[in-house]
Amino acid sequence: MKTRKEYEDIATEVVNVLADKKLSYAEAVHVLEIAQEAVQYKAIVQLTKKERD
Repeated sequence: MKTRKEYEDIATEVVNVLADKKLSYAEAVHVLEIAQEAVQYKAIVQLTKKERD
């Protein structure tokens, strides 16, 4: 696992990308919600794949 500082640095990069897109706050939140869903989906798929192996 990474340190909290490393995760904060990654989060800062993500926020900077969103800022460059000139999204409203609501739009940025929506993008982050979709990203969270994608991460959860990927985790479920990986877990399911490991169970089959």
